Amino acid sequence: MNHHERFIQPFCNLTKVPVTYFNINAVPQWEYCTGGKICAFFNGDHDHQCNCRKTLISSANMAAQLGEPYIFLCRSGLINIAIALIIQGKIQGVFIAGPIPMGNNREMIIKNILKGMTLIPEAYPKLIIFLSEMRIFSPKEVSDLASLFNSTVLYSFNTIDEYRKIKENYKEESHFGEKIHTYKKLGRQLDYPHELEELLVQKVKMGDVKGAHKILTELLDKIFIIECRDLSFIKVRVIGICAILTRITSKKDESFQVSSEEIENLYLLNQAQSFKDLCSLTAKICENICVSISSRVYRGNSSVITKACHFINENYKNKITLSIVADELYINLSYLSSLFKKEMGKGFTEYINDIRLRHTQDLLENTNLSLMDISTDAGFDCQSYFTKVFKNKIGITPSEYRKKNRKQD
Repeated sequence: MNHHERFIQPFCNLTKVPVTYFNINAVPQWEYCTGGKICAFFNGDHDHQCNCRKTLISSANMAAQLGEPYIFLCRSGLINIAIALIIQGKIQGVFIAGPIPMGNNREMIIKNILKGMTLIPEAYPKLIIFLSEMRIFSPKEVSDLASLFNSTVLYSFNTIDEYRKIKENYKEESHFGEKIHTYKKLGRQLDYPHELEELLVQKVKMGDVKGAHKILTELLDKIFIIECRDLSFIKVRVIGICAILTRITSKKDESFQVSSEEIENLYLLNQAQSFKDLCSLTAKICENICVSISSRVYRGNSSVITKACHFINENYKNKITLSIVADELYINLSYLSSLFKKEMGKGFTEYINDIRLRHTQDLLENTNLSLMDISTDAGFDCQSYFTKVFKNKIGITPSEYRKKNRKQD
């Protein structure tokens, strides 16, 4: 333990906070700043020692479970900071900083310390001096101490990544428990969210990065719960979703080939060690596909038109005009109008109607929504205008298109 002690000693010298290292049985192995430990006055109290040992073991296990500092109160009402020593996934012991007096009322703190404690008469003079000189910490100072202590301990050995994984896994488990509780409370059945998957496909087809990311997050959240956080089953689901999204890109461009980067991402998905990493990689793949699709709409060199197309793709369902796009890009309306037609080969209204029509075609093929609902969902002002635009562009009415192209469940 000499290596760890070299890091801990400066912490004690600067903060004047006692630090003790206990083994897994809560037996002290070494300590610094022992003069700052009020425990020394109660060493003869057997019950106190037994209770302290139970508290230490419990706190060590909690710190190991969290993968971060665990702050707890000892029997005397004093603050202690526990950091578990974990090597290769197994707890070896625990570092304890404290006890630390915290609060605003010194008299109340002293009263709590002495409550229920047995002292021999000879200890009173020294205890009175100790209590009069005792430093009282504020909650903010205790928080800073915990951060500093955590950094000191972690950098004394090379297992920081192990603690990070433990912390992330604990958060995932907590998140999982909360979601399960919510679904049970609402009485919902945990079925696979096909509707979210279909909505994600629609967002990706439109190149809507923000919309796709929002839906993807909700979809993965549901999958996490359905598969009971079993990472291997979650990976199967996620890789299947990525395959669907990749096929969408293939249909958009017959010359499209899966890039080496996307192959690498799929490989990394299978190698992901946590649900968080899996979500991050999936979001990256989804974003790349969205950007790839939206970039095919415009292949020119104008950054203004590129930004305009991205904005339209993400907001076409809302009431959107060329004036709104010009304000968003901080450019002149007339300049944007002429530049848009020059670069895109079509006017703003025709372009946004084409975007909306592609969306309505998906809904007509894959849903049972009414024509009114479809026109509203795509951003058209009214059903009659939607029908008129659809027939002029596609050559048949929306109802005729649905009969001809409706996909069977």
